[in-house]
Amino acid sequence: MSLIFGFEIPALARGDAFFAVDDYRKIVFRIDLGEAKTSVDLSHVAALFEVPARSRDARLLTLVPAALRYCRTLKAGQTLPSEAIDGRPSWDPKPHLVVRAVRRIGAAVGGPPLPLQSTPLETALQPAAEIMEEALEALVDWVGAFANPRKLDLVADDIVAIAVDVARVERLCRSIVDLQQDVGAIAKIAAARQNPWRSERARAVAIGLRDALVWSSAVAIELDAVASDPLRAFGNIDDFRARLWPKMAALRAFLLDFEPLRARLEAARAQASGPNDQELDEMQRVLAVRLPFDAGRFAWRKSDLSDFMDRPRMSSNRRLLASRRLLGSTGK
Repeated sequence: MSLIFGFEIPALARGDAFFAVDDYRKIVFRIDLGEAKTSVDLSHVAALFEVPARSRDARLLTLVPAALRYCRTLKAGQTLPSEAIDGRPSWDPKPHLVVRAVRRIGAAVGGPPLPLQSTPLETALQPAAEIMEEALEALVDWVGAFANPRKLDLVADDIVAIAVDVARVERLCRSIVDLQQDVGAIAKIAAARQNPWRSERARAVAIGLRDALVWSSAVAIELDAVASDPLRAFGNIDDFRARLWPKMAALRAFLLDFEPLRARLEAARAQASGPNDQELDEMQRVLAVRLPFDAGRFAWRKSDLSDFMDRPRMSSNRRLLASRRLLGSTGK
């Protein structure tokens, strides 16, 4: 389902006006008034522009906070992210992850192997998109012949959708592995800084990142568990989506919000300087405002974090096992 972000009130529909999150993490409506540029808090927009209650414009205003979790700005004429409307993911995984998901579904179900060619993902004669389409077609035939013993009324589009969702889970889990590396990098910076004030600031960010890691790893493990049961998904795709989409949306929103900060961290790490004070402050604001948990509610032991801080090249599987051990130590 798609919905165009279009207002009936002319002031809200102006081409130079847009909604965004400001430096204080508040949602504002930015508009040019002559030579002056002004920002209006979202909570005041309806009253200021006399938006009628229960109108289309009023409904669109209620969707702004959810939509801005998945895009940087929102202006008239833009298509709203589907996550803000019905929870459906609005992004597509790369072809090689879809092919990987098809193989994963076949391995999880068992039985005769999927009839997939063991060719590289992309060749000079066949691009990755074509190989992905062939893999999905093979999956549809295979499910109908073997993996659907109850002869459920499955349509090809649903089978493809399940495989794409499994690929999305794979992509999100890989992003969590990247986040785990950031925890170790910030922790080492905190320990290396000589200035006590700066060291404490970096340590506070490291603690926030650590809690972010626990939360995001827990969500990733839950997603991975759902994706690892394709037979249940084939039996009830609505249940599969209900268990998958909300957690997928929450995790992607967090990763999108943290993405610019991670890019800056990567640049600083390449220069062996670490993040500056402004970047540390911005990380603290993101961690304090955006994350769906109360920082500091977990009990930690020093050994709990050793797998993440001391082994930056750990494989994805070993990191997931370490996440399970870490979650077990919190009692969650």
